[in-house]
Amino acid sequence: MMRIPVRQAIKLWHWGELDYSKKQAQGISFEGRLFSTSVYPNAWRSICKYGNSPLHSSVETLYLIDSNAIFYSTAYPAKKLRQAIQEWGINQGLLENTLIYRVTESDDELGIDRQTFYRTAAEADSNADDPEQIDALSLVICSQKLNHINGFPAFAVVDESYALIEWAKQFSGLDGIYWNDTLRPGLMAPRAGLFEVPKLVQENPVSLPDDTVLKTSVSKILWLDPHADFNAAFTEKESVPKEVSVRL
Repeated sequence: MMRIPVRQAIKLWHWGELDYSKKQAQGISFEGRLFSTSVYPNAWRSICKYGNSPLHSSVETLYLIDSNAIFYSTAYPAKKLRQAIQEWGINQGLLENTLIYRVTESDDELGIDRQTFYRTAAEADSNADDPEQIDALSLVICSQKLNHINGFPAFAVVDESYALIEWAKQFSGLDGIYWNDTLRPGLMAPRAGLFEVPKLVQENPVSLPDDTVLKTSVSKILWLDPHADFNAAFTEKESVPKEVSVRL
């Protein structure tokens, strides 16, 4: 039986505009056109440059599917689920297996290689300093259709993980997607994109506690049946004594 990685979110935080239909006018978002939230409001504020924007927090428990646990894991359940999403996305016209061109440049200052992807050899050639920096490879990426759904440029090379958003909407118990990104103040932080605007209460930004206190509002992952009663599954886990091993 296929299972999905689910997290329970007791509280998430949102800065700024509540009408997420206006989101595209604000520019490209890594959460596509979903309602952007984070478990780390202080870090999220500095990353997104929200300044004195209003702050709201969710008041109901939410259930999120963890994208990183699917697309950045080599474990068998993750690979099986990733393959199922990929096949579904291709059949729906949301993903395509195509030849793309990668330009790899060395960043001597940071000591890392930077990679940029292009749909045509001509684009890659015009952006590379040396033809040796270019190589071609076959990848599954977002189609123009899915790029449009998420508010990305039509011909942008966007990785297949964004098909998860449309796939996950099939399951009524899920409220959105969670990206468990590494916390790097000013650069990145764990975040969530919600399918709908949840019930919210306005908060006073001045009285916010430190982010490290707030991180416990999102649970660890449970791998569950996609049609499971998520609330019951997490309630059952909390009611079991710590010394008892639970298989889910």
